[in-house]
Amino acid sequence: MDASLVKILESVDELKVVFHGSVACENTYALNRVRFICNQMRCEDTVINEKSRRIAEHAVMYFSVRKHDKYLGGAGSLYAEINSLLGVIRRRVGIIEHMKNNPRVRH
Repeated sequence: MDASLVKILESVDELKVVFHGSVACENTYALNRVRFICNQMRCEDTVINEKSRRIAEHAVMYFSVRKHDKYLGGAGSLYAEINSLLGVIRRRVGIIEHMKNNPRVRH
C-alpha cells in the first residue's frame, strides 16, 4: 500500500482515539489535534479531502461549550456522524488501493 494511504489510515485511527477518549465539551487541545490530523490527511482525492474537512467542522461543534447541543440529535448524533465520515475515508482508501492494483479499473 502506498505510504500516503497508510498515513491516511493511521490518521483515521488517531482521530478515533481522540474522539473516543473525549466527551462533548469545550476542549481546545482536542480541537486543535483534530484540525492538525485532518490537515495531514489532505491528498489528491476530493472525497477524502471533503470528509476530513467535515470532520474538522464537526469537531468545532463537538469540542465547544454548547454548540454540540444544537446539533440535530445532540452530541451522540454528532459523534455518530464523525464515525461515519471516518468509515467513508477508510473505505475510500480501500477503493483507491484497489484501483491502483487493478489497471483495468478506470480512475
